[in-house]
Amino acid sequence: MQFVSIPPTSTGSPEREINHLRNDFGNDSDDLDSLPSVKDFFDEILSHTYEKPVVEILDDDDDDSVVMHGKGKERAVDFKQTNQTFDLEDKLSLQNTTKTQRGLEVEERKRKQEEATREKKEIIEDRKRKRIQLAEEKKRLKEQKQLEKERQTLYEKENRLRNDRNEILKEMILDIHPDFLESTKTGKLLEIALQKKEVDVQNLLIQNPHDPAYTIAWRRKCRSEWNTSSQSFIPLQKMKIVNESVVLVYVESFQFVQHIKNNTVDDYINRIQQSCQNRQVILMIEGLDSYYKKKRLLRRRQFDSQVRSTIMQQVSSTGARKRKNRNHPADEDITNGPEPAVVEECMNYLQLVRHIMFVLTKDDEDSVSWIESLTTDLGLGRYKSKNINNSYRVSKSGTDPQDTYFKMLQEIQLCTPAIAKSIIYAYPTVQSLHQSYEIKDKSNGELMLADLEVERSTFKIRDRKVNRVMSKKIYTIFNSDDPEQIIY
Repeated sequence: MQFVSIPPTSTGSPEREINHLRNDFGNDSDDLDSLPSVKDFFDEILSHTYEKPVVEILDDDDDDSVVMHGKGKERAVDFKQTNQTFDLEDKLSLQNTTKTQRGLEVEERKRKQEEATREKKEIIEDRKRKRIQLAEEKKRLKEQKQLEKERQTLYEKENRLRNDRNEILKEMILDIHPDFLESTKTGKLLEIALQKKEVDVQNLLIQNPHDPAYTIAWRRKCRSEWNTSSQSFIPLQKMKIVNESVVLVYVESFQFVQHIKNNTVDDYINRIQQSCQNRQVILMIEGLDSYYKKKRLLRRRQFDSQVRSTIMQQVSSTGARKRKNRNHPADEDITNGPEPAVVEECMNYLQLVRHIMFVLTKDDEDSVSWIESLTTDLGLGRYKSKNINNSYRVSKSGTDPQDTYFKMLQEIQLCTPAIAKSIIYAYPTVQSLHQSYEIKDKSNGELMLADLEVERSTFKIRDRKVNRVMSKKIYTIFNSDDPEQIIY
């Protein structure tokens, strides 16, 4: 870039003008009176006008010189070494400062934008994380609620009333001796009957491989446990198998009477009790009534035979042929077997002394029916012994002492709302009723409520009274101190 000076239009430079003024004033410089005053001197200078030099800027990237044109003179000035009147360096430095400030501002804006973007991302990620946590918490609460609902359902299922006998049978496991299933008609019928009802039947020798002396043992599939504090069954996470405390020994009547005849009953019972591990023994005897009947029939036949033999002896003199008495081998066993009285005496001994329970059946079908009934009763026994049938439960609690007193009286058997209202009308509080009982003796106290009139529900007619049985029952409930007393 070049700066070119253009010559001015005026006729002289300021230096020539000053010399001209000097010539006008003359060379007589010693004469101080001929010099103009300061005011006149500056007025004379200011009255002359001078053309300003024109600077032309030539664009040339290779040459950074400035060319100025004046009158009769041309000079080239280096831009970098000359201090110009319009101070281009200040402008350039100002421009550089402006650019630097703008760059800093741009960088600051970028930094703020990056910070804002980062903060926005953090906010978005935080919100996303919170949404995920909220969703997980919601899912966890939902699963917990579902699990609690399943627990409640299972709890209600385990504590509901058991009335279906087939469902009870499915809870039981029967361990049966294989010899009983294969060699007896009763065992084959029992297996068919249990399969129809989907009862789990297993081999007894698997559970007790030491050849047990009993025939059937019971086990139970327990999915809950009885809690004495809450008086309810608590569901278990895992099912467990529990042995029942009862075993059954199947024996035919002929085998049992042979033990009595041979006087080996005690040895037989000892062997059974040793193998059953202190469990209750039920001795099922099949056909004992048939044995009694055959015994009576053979006794009658013997009597008839004796009568006939007597008659034949009387007519033997007439030459009649004597009839031979032929007995069947089974009849001989029954004939030689113990009498019914002896059998009954032995059974009484086993019941009272050896604590053996007896089940007497007629035939194989009756035995199968009894085994099914025993299995069902054992299954129900677990629930019958616990207070889960809710037979004693107040439907609603009282809203106030008067209403609670009213509902409490109705918990007494056969105490109707009308009777309870009559008692409350005469004795408004429990304390007043109890104090009235205290001032009377037992005979008068038992009949204290017998004269109270009972209002009927229809027509509001007072034409009946509390009966003596109800009066005595209420007195017993309020005054008895015997925890074993049974109140009917």
